[in-house]
Amino acid sequence: MLRLFFFLKRKDGITHEQFRQHFENIHVKIADKYFTNKMLKYNRYYISDVTGSPRTGLGAREFDFDCISEWTLPDEETFREISAILTGGESGQEFYRDEENFLNREATMVIKCREGDLIRHVRPS
Repeated sequence: MLRLFFFLKRKDGITHEQFRQHFENIHVKIADKYFTNKMLKYNRYYISDVTGSPRTGLGAREFDFDCISEWTLPDEETFREISAILTGGESGQEFYRDEENFLNREATMVIKCREGDLIRHVRPS
């Protein structure tokens, strides 16, 4: 299994809410058309507020991203298939053209975690 976490930032000049509405009502539909059927899970977490830890103080903190998008894929091969869709032909062009409407692409960060990188903590009953 492979998990990818995309840290996404809105384009200058649009609000967090405009970013969220565009992502949910337009961009996700484009992704659904081409590749979300290859994913085990596709979650999006919109940032509402960021604070420090109890030890450092729970006050508000600055955070440069508006959304964390999580893709769970069965394997690296699926990641290569989706990458091919995104880099080739009309499907990739449609996806990237839409990003120009709401996403600061240069700020995007992607974190990749493989199954062996995941440590599950289960509380004893």
